Amino acid sequence: MRTVFFGALLCLGACAQGVTDTGDTDGTADTDTNLAGVDTDLLGECDTTNEDCAPGVRGCGGQGSTMLPGADCLACHGSTGFAPEWTAAGTIFTDASGLRPAKNVTVTITDKTGKVAAVNSNSAGNFYTTKSLTFPITVEIEKNGVKKQMASAVDSGGCNACHSCSGEAGGKLYAP
Repeated sequence: MRTVFFGALLCLGACAQGVTDTGDTDGTADTDTNLAGVDTDLLGECDTTNEDCAPGVRGCGGQGSTMLPGADCLACHGSTGFAPEWTAAGTIFTDASGLRPAKNVTVTITDKTGKVAAVNSNSAGNFYTTKSLTFPITVEIEKNGVKKQMASAVDSGGCNACHSCSGEAGGKLYAP
């Protein structure tokens, strides 16, 4: 049985590049190119909750590491000065529709210089790092020993900007 696609990460400018799948049960690696690797058969009604959240938008807000899953984290936590600055952040769900958060997914970010930032998604599926990164970066996610890696490096750490219902990735970032 083929493992479920985790999704591409950190996509601005590279969403359509695809994802190299290193965790297939047949032992082969392949590159998914349909909607950057999203299996469209797994897409249900995509949950747009929090996708419009940004500084000044009514109905958004909160505090803490579990706030606003699915929102573009760097809209507030980027260089805007609105909230503490992160270099990379996003949300991982259990499916491309974004209905349930995926916790304890390891996200490994490697920058242009070889510096590595490894973080785990929390109970809301959110992950972020403040580690200084030199772009472009490559990203790999791992859940239960199965790894998925982006096929191309990207120039932004704003995962949810691309991994949204109408984003270039064709759905939410997800893990089984």
